[in-house]
Amino acid sequence: MQKKNIIIGKVTSSSLCNPIGKVKITLKDREKNILSTIYSSTKGIWKLDLNQEVYSAVFEYPGFVSKEVFITTEFPKVIRLLENKLIGYQNKLWFNPGEKVSVYVHSPKNFDARLVKYGILVTEILRIGSFQAIIQDTPNGFWVDKGLNWKESFSYKIPNDIDSGLYGLRLRDEDGNEYSISFVAQPNKNTGVKKKRILVLASTNNWQTYNIWGGRSRYRNFENPKTKKFINNLKTIGLRFVPEKIKSVTKKILAKHTVVTIKDHPNAFQFRPLSLRRPHPNCSISEEKVMGKFTNHLAAGEWRILAWLEREEFYYDLTSGYELHNNPDLLKNYDVLILSTHSEYWSREMFGALKTFYNNGGSVLNLSGNSIYREIEYLNGGNLRCTSLRFTDSVEDETQIIGVRFDMRGYGSCAPYKVVNSDHWVFTNSDISRGEVFAQKSLNHFEGGKDLDFESDPASKPGMAPLTGNGGSGWETDKISSSAPDDIVLLAKGLNSRRGGADMIIREPNGKGIMFSASSITFGGTLLIDRVSSRIIKNVLSRALDKKM
Repeated sequence: MQKKNIIIGKVTSSSLCNPIGKVKITLKDREKNILSTIYSSTKGIWKLDLNQEVYSAVFEYPGFVSKEVFITTEFPKVIRLLENKLIGYQNKLWFNPGEKVSVYVHSPKNFDARLVKYGILVTEILRIGSFQAIIQDTPNGFWVDKGLNWKESFSYKIPNDIDSGLYGLRLRDEDGNEYSISFVAQPNKNTGVKKKRILVLASTNNWQTYNIWGGRSRYRNFENPKTKKFINNLKTIGLRFVPEKIKSVTKKILAKHTVVTIKDHPNAFQFRPLSLRRPHPNCSISEEKVMGKFTNHLAAGEWRILAWLEREEFYYDLTSGYELHNNPDLLKNYDVLILSTHSEYWSREMFGALKTFYNNGGSVLNLSGNSIYREIEYLNGGNLRCTSLRFTDSVEDETQIIGVRFDMRGYGSCAPYKVVNSDHWVFTNSDISRGEVFAQKSLNHFEGGKDLDFESDPASKPGMAPLTGNGGSGWETDKISSSAPDDIVLLAKGLNSRRGGADMIIREPNGKGIMFSASSITFGGTLLIDRVSSRIIKNVLSRALDKKM
């Protein structure tokens, strides 16, 4: 009797590793003759009978790139099909002036490329050229830890005289479809630091940890669907809701059952490597306007803060987390460091640089929510992985500098701030009194209509609650920690429910710079449209810069 040779597997998408049902599978012999045709199930499951003279199997589905897989002794159990639409990535998320950039594009149509700068205006910097359609492919199985190995589509050089800031490589195909690749242009080491005293830290670490393209981010794992339910991590999530006063006791009780650092569970997907070499659609900025409403806590949110700095004529440089990690002396060239929008993931080297900067008299403006909350380590070339879900447990107590820490109270809600200390100098010329509210609206909020899918666009919706309300205190908010220094002044409090509003605070210790925190993700979206928010940050920046004159 002939031995059966049956193999079973699944066909999934490249972007999310989602099952693709009813995929046509054509079995062929060495002469390309068709032996048989079958279809995957509605859940993407396929079963191949290799008793025949099968040489290859061709997987086809409308809207995806067809893939021919040759029969070997180790036929892949997970077949990945690439969506046949314009998309791409660059070799990094940050570049220096004069540096070569390698670009990897998949496009079924001819397309062109141009370089733009995102500021108060979207300015075209360089028209790179037009290119023929190019078809790429993705490996089978799981590859987020290693990334893609696409053929280079083209390359270009960052202009030597480019201003540091947020840029986008905008791709547009002949049908009008667009895709934009956001990145940071680093400070010009020869001229930039001579005329700029403000350094903005882009949350590029968060761009990476929230990127789920390929099927896995720090938060979601579609490579193994069972982990979607987070059943094994409910205690960890629950611990985030526990008040700070009893958290240490709760941790001791749950210590054996709670995954907090990579040492607790080295193989947990939360701690697996995340490669740079894949598209980052969560950071793509296309045709939206700077004054337009948006829902995003990554590059689009940071754009609005940079636009405000330009409008108010505060000249800045922009840097990535990776650059600060590798070059902590970079901060010696500046008087003020701004943490932008969602500065959650930090390496211990980055934090060491921040401490030295602050202790030496530098000022820190934390225009971020959920700030310095988790630890990461960098791997080769800027790839990274999370190593701790609580920075204070694995590195240091971050509140000793920034004074505040994220907790889940108010998660997913947005609200205005209420003034607590109107006599403080930060409210100078704001014409606002104690008990009054400001930042009632933020450009960064959910407008309603069909809710966005966190699984496909994690930058546009909280993971465990819908984004509700409007205002500068929102999405994720930080509050004064029980371990924070006692010289903190509470300026305003967000009006989110469950006492979940952001604590807007300031510190001015002797011999050190100013430490100001807005403590909210959506605060940056108020700067261009709210007079009081704008005045507060203008006052703080002016005072911080004046202290160093």
